[in-house]
Amino acid sequence: VGLAEEFGKDALAADTFEIIVARVTEALKPFEDRHLIASEIDAGRVHMLGTSGTVTTLGAIYLDLPRYDRSRVDGLSIRMESIKAICANLTGLDYDSRHHHPCIGPGRADLIVMGCAIITAIRRQWPATNLTAADRGIREGLLLDMIATAASEPIEAP
Repeated sequence: VGLAEEFGKDALAADTFEIIVARVTEALKPFEDRHLIASEIDAGRVHMLGTSGTVTTLGAIYLDLPRYDRSRVDGLSIRMESIKAICANLTGLDYDSRHHHPCIGPGRADLIVMGCAIITAIRRQWPATNLTAADRGIREGLLLDMIATAASEPIEAP
């Protein structure tokens, strides 16, 4: 939200978008320096996952849905090249066009371009091939995984 407030909600010139991406990239560097995610991606040990917000909106646009549909988007794997193309298109749209897009609407029209800037910085910093959209969030997935693991373990008699 801070970036949207600072840079506004109108279409962004390419150089302004790149300024935002550079700022986000700078913010990511300490995390990369500490955790070396890029080398993990190179070794094939990373699955990139994005939850809610921009990622699920991009998933709905990727599927060309007439309106957002959680059941179609949750778990969708999108190639980063497709995300790049969708973000390039959205960055050039004015607020009114984003507002009236059936998968964006008024609630995200002012945030989606900044979300694209963040994803662009992430995509450049950590060049994974795909991004999986998760509508229900990581905590729900972890909880379901723990439940499934517990259910498969034998129950010991007291």
